[in-house]
Amino acid sequence: MVGKTVFNPRSSRSHAVVMLHLCWSQSTASSRLRSAPTSKMVETRVYLVDLAGSERAGLHALGPDQLKEGEHINLSLSALGRVVGALAGGKCEHVPYRDSALTWLLKDAITGSSARVCMVAAVHPAHAVETASTLRYARQYSALQSSGGGHVSIMSSQVRDLTRKVDSLKHNFEKALQGDEYSIAWTRESLQGSVHCQPKSNCKQCFDMQSHISWSQAHASKAAVRGQRRDRSGVGYITKESIINPDSDPPEKECEVTFEGRHGRPNIVLWYPEMALEMVKPPPPLVDAMRKLDD
Repeated sequence: MVGKTVFNPRSSRSHAVVMLHLCWSQSTASSRLRSAPTSKMVETRVYLVDLAGSERAGLHALGPDQLKEGEHINLSLSALGRVVGALAGGKCEHVPYRDSALTWLLKDAITGSSARVCMVAAVHPAHAVETASTLRYARQYSALQSSGGGHVSIMSSQVRDLTRKVDSLKHNFEKALQGDEYSIAWTRESLQGSVHCQPKSNCKQCFDMQSHISWSQAHASKAAVRGQRRDRSGVGYITKESIINPDSDPPEKECEVTFEGRHGRPNIVLWYPEMALEMVKPPPPLVDAMRKLDD
């Protein structure tokens, strides 16, 4: 749209955007792994944008319709200026792309990987105020290209690499938590404060030193597999504690220990004197992995 204004008999009354979407086939040379050359599709986009000039309200409009057009032009130019200014500053937490249709349409042209912007500013020596405003507006684009434009593709690649590493760490960590059929299945809670335990080597003697809990065949079977990495059935977790002699120092306790049933069998629950148990520490690599993920 064009119209007659104070400045120009055929002044632009709207922004014009032409997008060229170019696709072509690019051949790649053969290598030791490929016997024949191959081709891949490459694409790019070129934006040709004619921005309508900003106008001072009430000075350049020849009628109410032109005044309203000028308001819309100024709003979209201001939104584009805020976007470029936020990106040129380098410390923006939010870029207002959605403030206007113009900024949303030109988002990829401004900040896309390998994006390049060239602006031609039209000025008039007879209007010093408008010329200064236009030059300040154009200078923001120069700051954008010099501060961040050349690093966008590098930073995008680094972000993708870091994201893949984090995803790989999470997958390996969750897999290590489950353990295999012989190792302990850990959780985040048990890594922070372990509740896993196993009978001590002198477990039978600890039972003989008290009269509250009697030694059984089940206790003997768990003590027999103690410390064997090929059998995790000897490692349980404390589910309940009870004080049996509060007058002693320290107070004597007995613990309910649950052992996971193997091959779909039900869990086994046994009571032990606290002095007959020793805590099983979590593997240091798992603890370090959890700290790295939390950081």
